[in-house]
Amino acid sequence: HQPVKGSALAELQEHARTLMSNLSLARRTHRWGKEIPVIQGIPASLRLKNPIDSFLEVVQKVTLAGYIITDHVGLLKTWKMIRGGKSGGVTTSKLAMKFCCISCACGVILQFRKMLGLHPDGKPKDIYPLMELAFRHFLLVVQTSHFADWFITHDAV
Repeated sequence: HQPVKGSALAELQEHARTLMSNLSLARRTHRWGKEIPVIQGIPASLRLKNPIDSFLEVVQKVTLAGYIITDHVGLLKTWKMIRGGKSGGVTTSKLAMKFCCISCACGVILQFRKMLGLHPDGKPKDIYPLMELAFRHFLLVVQTSHFADWFITHDAV
């Protein structure tokens, strides 16, 4: 249901859309170079003794770097600095969200694995930050799966 054209609600909706668009561009603009430390952390993940944790961390970091790099390409397409290809900026950004979703899903699994390793030690104060981080990653999985058109929820999410 759309607000009546010219109403205060319609004007508020347009201002909110402009604000969200500009905040998104600012966020994307300030992300340049953030993939470098992620990529540099991959060798340390490869050296982990547990192969499951190593695999999950590598996948998490590779997909996070893939998200950031693909988002750069989407931003450049939006600015019309890159032309060609079959997809535009929005389609490229949806692909980036798929990478981010996979990275966050690995984050959820990694946090639960850490919690399971800490729980027998009887240190509940160490478990709560891990639970919070797992919950944050889970919420990002829900959000990014919606943005990637993998699992459409509601636009309020």
